[in-house]
Amino acid sequence: MNYKILCSDLDGTLLCTKSDVSTYAIEQIKKIKNNTRVILVSARMPSGMWYLQDRLGITDQPIICYNGALILSGHKELSSVYIPVDILKNIYKVCNGLEADLGLYYNNEWYVPKTSVRVEKEIKYTKTTPIFRNTLSTFDDWEQRNVGAHKIMLMCTKVSADTLMPILQEKFKDQLNLYRSNDTLIEIAPKTVSKLSAIKLLMGKNDSS
Repeated sequence: MNYKILCSDLDGTLLCTKSDVSTYAIEQIKKIKNNTRVILVSARMPSGMWYLQDRLGITDQPIICYNGALILSGHKELSSVYIPVDILKNIYKVCNGLEADLGLYYNNEWYVPKTSVRVEKEIKYTKTTPIFRNTLSTFDDWEQRNVGAHKIMLMCTKVSADTLMPILQEKFKDQLNLYRSNDTLIEIAPKTVSKLSAIKLLMGKNDSS
């Protein structure tokens, strides 16, 4: 059977290390890419995916970022769903007084209040660099620009994550997808999107083109 589209996750799937693809993967993608669209799908930000597209020779294809919240073709937005600033402020209030920093992502922008072991790992593994600034300053900036967060990476201690996860689920279950990816990390995305919804959207665009 000849497939028209191959969609692949990155971390734990296509990548052979935390940050790169193998020579074997590059060779196999090369064999099919002229007849099959190869689309990368990830929770990563765009710059954490573009270099892998380049390695695989598929820069002409769109990418699905932030678990479906942002779809790009090059730098052109095909779809964008973000968490509005008023909800971000409410999350920030819930975290107040607890050991929890908000890593905030919009398009190819990443903001953190300070460095940490988690931030340094993200820099190393995704080959991206954050902007260091106060979280409230990011909220002010985004309100003026009328944008929000495609993803939040809530960086906690185990104790603060244990405390926050049930509270966040109760307060925001109808608005947000919340995923505890390890003992100290809670990833937050818009409720209305997923990797599957983004793939379906792209397939619909492909069928209508």
